[in-house]
Amino acid sequence: MRYKKINNVTVNRLRKRQNDWSSGNWSGYARSANSGRYISVSGRWRVPAVCPSPTNTYSSTWIGIDGFNNRNLIQTGTESDYVNGAARYHAWWEILPNSERIITSLPVNPGDLMQACIRKLPSGRWRIKIANVTQGKNFATVKAYNGPQSSVEFIQEAPTVNGSIATLANYGKVIFNHCLINGRNPRFKTSEAGVMVQNGTQVSTPSIPDSDKDGFAVVYGSIPPNPPASLVKKRVKTPKQRRGNLKGGRNVIANGRRNSIRKIRKR
Repeated sequence: MRYKKINNVTVNRLRKRQNDWSSGNWSGYARSANSGRYISVSGRWRVPAVCPSPTNTYSSTWIGIDGFNNRNLIQTGTESDYVNGAARYHAWWEILPNSERIITSLPVNPGDLMQACIRKLPSGRWRIKIANVTQGKNFATVKAYNGPQSSVEFIQEAPTVNGSIATLANYGKVIFNHCLINGRNPRFKTSEAGVMVQNGTQVSTPSIPDSDKDGFAVVYGSIPPNPPASLVKKRVKTPKQRRGNLKGGRNVIANGRRNSIRKIRKR
């Protein structure tokens, strides 16, 4: 069985709608720009637990660069499938046109917190790193990649299996969080969100961005979920700050942050 992440945009099956986009195999957030714009992408999610199904179903959660508006793509993520009566989970990386590479040294289980990063190095090569934060294990590799660097994605996908787009597994809900583009908060916009439609039915739907604009939720089905809550972390005040407050001064003591995430795709 061969898995591959395929973007329907490149085969003209993705259609623009009002303020968003739809695809037969992608849902989540995607951003495009001029060539050479994107040199790094990172994010976090929790591996979703798939529901049993009478037939084989598949899902992938990933981050990547390129693919939204071209046939190139460098990406890494996790897989959550239900195949031959059993749930299956693994981590992977992929550079099109090649198929995914399963990372056997990085086991994953439902609920595990994953953190991934793809970054262009000064040498011109690319570092792909994905870590299972829950288990304290990670994987990294450096590869050549010559894509145009003109789009960046945070995606829940129905991967392509043996040449055909698979039926999306019921993955429940995934939260992408602590997302960065070129090392900065992406400040996601609702217009960058896209839904997945299979056989005329909307099967995967993202939320609006969370309050600090660096994350979102995506759920199985057609009903948009609420955005994830952003975690506000208080700063420890210095003695000087405390004295300032006693005199009536007001200090900024909060930093925006947020929760967990997840996503999927393959071939």
